[in-house]
Amino acid sequence: MSRYIFSVLSILAAASLLGLRGSSYAADEAPYKTLSTGVGADERVPHPEFSTKFVFAEREGGNLVADVQVKIFVKAKDGERKIIDTTSPDPWFFVDLPAGKYHVEATFQAKTLGQEFRIEGKSQKEIYLRW
Repeated sequence: MSRYIFSVLSILAAASLLGLRGSSYAADEAPYKTLSTGVGADERVPHPEFSTKFVFAEREGGNLVADVQVKIFVKAKDGERKIIDTTSPDPWFFVDLPAGKYHVEATFQAKTLGQEFRIEGKSQKEIYLRW
């Protein structure tokens, strides 16, 4: 039991040191850093350290959605290779990807959307996925 409490306290301490607030969720999909955030006033912080920002929303009305299964594949000469497979508990999902060609598959309420994208240069790529 004390090992469990220590693990929980370690995670909370790390989140505090990283400045994560609200429902923000950070994970490392080695070697890719990810961050999931909500859109509350204290969470609307730019994260320029991430090369990619995904925004998940409904097509009708534009309401933001959460609990989206996200799979990211890197495109290579010999095909695609899955590099991230996680669930974003919040409507904004950041990932730090190096320059290259990628494919994302995002699933919300059993409906999967796919989109190809490219990371190049220093500016953050913003990708909207609407169900």
